[in-house]
Amino acid sequence: MAKVVATPDYLTLIARLVDAPPPPPQTSLEKWRRYTNKKLGWPSTPDVAILSAMLITLRDKTGSVLSLPPESPLDRVAVTRAPLSGLREEDFDDALEYAGLRSWLISPPESQAGLYPTRLAEAHAVFAANGNGLCANYKNLFECWEEEERMPEQTVFLASFTQQALHAAVGILRAPFHWSQRPLSHVTDLDAGLACMDKYEFAADFWAHVRARLASLARRSSTTLTKVLLAGENATEPNFLAALRDGLAGFMEVGGVEIETVADPTFAGARGAALYARWRQEAPFGCRESAECEEERKKERAEHTREQGEL
Repeated sequence: MAKVVATPDYLTLIARLVDAPPPPPQTSLEKWRRYTNKKLGWPSTPDVAILSAMLITLRDKTGSVLSLPPESPLDRVAVTRAPLSGLREEDFDDALEYAGLRSWLISPPESQAGLYPTRLAEAHAVFAANGNGLCANYKNLFECWEEEERMPEQTVFLASFTQQALHAAVGILRAPFHWSQRPLSHVTDLDAGLACMDKYEFAADFWAHVRARLASLARRSSTTLTKVLLAGENATEPNFLAALRDGLAGFMEVGGVEIETVADPTFAGARGAALYARWRQEAPFGCRESAECEEERKKERAEHTREQGEL
């Protein structure tokens, strides 16, 4: 996953949507405008134009980093994002479509056996990226379900800290890719990103604000925290880690809880989403993959590595 800097238009859009009430149902006129714009090859709404521009930039930069040839462009993706209460699901789906991308999170309508989640929250993806709640035999979807039912529940606190925002979520997780995804309590504060420190008279005031926001969310949990996960490019900043430990001190098990950083926090969400996409490919709906498929993939990977070495 490539790192892309958010544009001012994108940040303005997020600020408008993050705490906005859920949008009302679309009117007939709005549906007609959406349909017409798409037929003309335009973004279906102004919000779609902004979202798709970010997705296109991310798509192109990722393709460049991976050295993808023009005949094999990045096509299908799994996207994880923080909740935006004011965002229409149709806008997000249309933004992906306008960027020339298809989502692994859309279930085929003909599916009768086997289900995957149709939304992947950042907390679920980071939980998976750190090796939590993963089936030993994920290639057999039904055996995986049975294994997931036996997994212990964890009370997880996710702290995502970037230049632009602080995002945190808390709730009970067990299996990150189970079809039934419990909603998590969450908070997104666009005045608590690292770049916002200059808005405060003293640095100590900024960190006190961050600590208070983390503690206020932890207070919503009905059970003691058992796991703390990190995400975002600035999540390992020493002052942030100190604020996190202080803010959660009264809500963790006796002796505290280790903060998990098996996955690089900068790309933890992307790593978890990529893992989800792999599961979807290797364990399709209602199917069980044979051992020969993995052997064939190993041969293909070895052949690809050999070809790269000859270039």
